[in-house]
Amino acid sequence: MGALRFVVAAAALALSACGKAPEAPAAEAPLELVCAAFADANAESLAARFGAVNMREETLPGVEGDEYQATVIFPEDRGRRIEIVWADPVARARVAQVSISGEQSDWRGPAGIALGMSAGEVAVSNGAPFSIAGFGWDMGGWAGEWGNGVLSHASCHVGMRFSPRGDYSSAVGDKPFVSDSAEIRQADPRVLSISLGYSRG
Repeated sequence: MGALRFVVAAAALALSACGKAPEAPAAEAPLELVCAAFADANAESLAARFGAVNMREETLPGVEGDEYQATVIFPEDRGRRIEIVWADPVARARVAQVSISGEQSDWRGPAGIALGMSAGEVAVSNGAPFSIAGFGWDMGGWAGEWGNGVLSHASCHVGMRFSPRGDYSSAVGDKPFVSDSAEIRQADPRVLSISLGYSRG
């Protein structure tokens, strides 16, 4: 009788387990484009984190017709693509710059800033207005001076490039415009790229 009770109890437990709803899969860790995440990275550590099969070397266009070499992670995945430039390109060690670009990305930069954000939204995240270079030339739309906002206190240099969606005729040329100025509001620029730069003197 004792053995029978054990079998019945075991069967009941098994049925109970089968009736349970499957556990939700663990949420993926957010893709954080922040200074600390890449400060000590090298090719080996990135391969361990993202998989060597998801990395390749590319020659990419720079400013004024220049080209540069980069290690690209998830090169065919627009949402996860990220580009690494090395201070030591032979050893692929000591990150000099890491960047994302495009209309959207799964990566989130310092202070939660994302591609596609408006200048006003970036100013809110930064906690202060900032400067944007005038549009219409090779360095047009670049931002890297963050006033006294949180981005100015990051442990690496945070840079962004903005692309205008509105009328930018009053915000052109090699001069800075404040992010909350009438000229920038009219231009309605959005974040096109986010980069982190590391001093490797």
